[in-house]
Amino acid sequence: MQAESRTRRVAEINITPLIDIVLVLLIVFIVMVPLTGRHHPVLVPATKIGTSIPPTFPVITLARDGRCLLRGEWVTLDQLTRRLIPEVLLQPRLARRVQLKVDGAVPMHRTTEVLDAIRMAGDAARRGTPGYVPSLDEGDKRHEDDIKIAMTLKPVI
Repeated sequence: MQAESRTRRVAEINITPLIDIVLVLLIVFIVMVPLTGRHHPVLVPATKIGTSIPPTFPVITLARDGRCLLRGEWVTLDQLTRRLIPEVLLQPRLARRVQLKVDGAVPMHRTTEVLDAIRMAGDAARRGTPGYVPSLDEGDKRHEDDIKIAMTLKPVI
């Protein structure tokens, strides 16, 4: 009985052939990488300097002195809210956007007031959207159709 227990074979995976194959593949890739061409010609479309497409969304500029500029006109916060509502209604419901350019010297409370005016315009536009049902639309997806605001801070005017 002791002779049988000593000759018992253990099932093990022999990984030596696997290591050999991996090393051969590694050497092949090391040799082939310098031979592959890395430069591919790319045709970039030409552009004209000074031409740009005007944005389809409203751009609001908050100047250093705290005044708001919308579409080239200086407006107050009440006027900003009233004038944004029709512009926001023209945008698709789940893709409403406004860009806000803020001068870095503007106090934060003034920027917050402008953001609140934009939010109020978005709320009014949401209530004016055909097919809007508050009990259904303001569930878990309440903020899904809010206005997305892209804000940049830099010296503006």
